[in-house]
Amino acid sequence: MTIDWWGLGLQAINVLILVWLLSRVFWRPVAGAITRRQEAAQAILNEGNTAQVKADAAFAEVAETRAGIAAEREAILADAKATADTVAKAALKDAQTNADSLIAAARTAIDRDRNTARKENATRAAELSVDIAARLLGRFNTAEVQATLTTKIHALVDALGRPNRLTLSAGQAYDGHAALDLLNALPPGCKLLADRAYDSNAIRAMIAAQGAWAVIPSMPQRNPVIPHDRESYKDRNCVERFFNKIKNYRAIATRYDKRDDNFLASVQLASIRIWLRSYESVA
Repeated sequence: MTIDWWGLGLQAINVLILVWLLSRVFWRPVAGAITRRQEAAQAILNEGNTAQVKADAAFAEVAETRAGIAAEREAILADAKATADTVAKAALKDAQTNADSLIAAARTAIDRDRNTARKENATRAAELSVDIAARLLGRFNTAEVQATLTTKIHALVDALGRPNRLTLSAGQAYDGHAALDLLNALPPGCKLLADRAYDSNAIRAMIAAQGAWAVIPSMPQRNPVIPHDRESYKDRNCVERFFNKIKNYRAIATRYDKRDDNFLASVQLASIRIWLRSYESVA
């Protein structure tokens, strides 16, 4: 086997020429384009990094501004709260002072009015007791007293159980006769509550003539039966309570006095005490 060195040399020269041509015609433009692309990309990357740095700086500035605003807001809120607390405490103190002053003034006025009312009530009670005693004692006629073994007390009381008129009768006497002396001065429009012992035409006519209303149950033998106000009649316990009160006085409950005028005077004194109790202050 023989080698054609000249042919091989020429081929080698051709290859070298081809490589030189390729490097001059093809590889250099491509390499330049790649280089320019790399430079452009690097420039863009640099700009991005610069923008990132600026953005980080702006974000840090915004965060710092936010922190400053938050701190300023907290300081303003703290100052406002402190000011509001101070104003509220001052207003509460002023209100408490005013309330204490008003309460003190009200208590002074109440005490003054109470003392005035107590004095007026005491004066009125004294005047009423004297007037009641005078009326009760003046209406009693000793010349009409008759000695009997038993005595009945007849009383006309008001809605509070306080006696307005008193009289005595013999134990065996009819109750209606004493009622005629008690019922001759009734106020118009009032209701007179009495038990069935006072059921008589004369008593009913006297009550009606004065413009009052008779609330008296009918006797069993009355025909026809005269109806009465059962609800109003329930308040007749006021006179029963009056008799229960005077029974607390032993001289009245057992009648120590032999004379009727002395006995009636004892009942009248007990009645005066009942009137005075109704005007006593409970303060």
